[in-house]
Amino acid sequence: MMKRFNAWMEKVGVDKLLHFFVAAWAVSECKAFGIGVGCIAWIVVVVLSWIKEDFFDDHVDARDIFAGALGGFVSIALMTLQ
Repeated sequence: MMKRFNAWMEKVGVDKLLHFFVAAWAVSECKAFGIGVGCIAWIVVVVLSWIKEDFFDDHVDARDIFAGALGGFVSIALMTLQ
């Protein structure tokens, strides 16, 4: 089971998973103050992902930015299911 999980992580890429989970965590922390603050946090996470990719990485990987945006969106979507 762990071999499959490790193979999946290598296929997807650890950086993309980190973008997804850190964005989801950051947005979920802000959702405690309401859905509006959660949406603002999602926008901030997307902008920070773009800044990180553009200024701190050797090359821009749009999939990392998308993974961060998706993580924040999934966090907000889970809140609406409650």
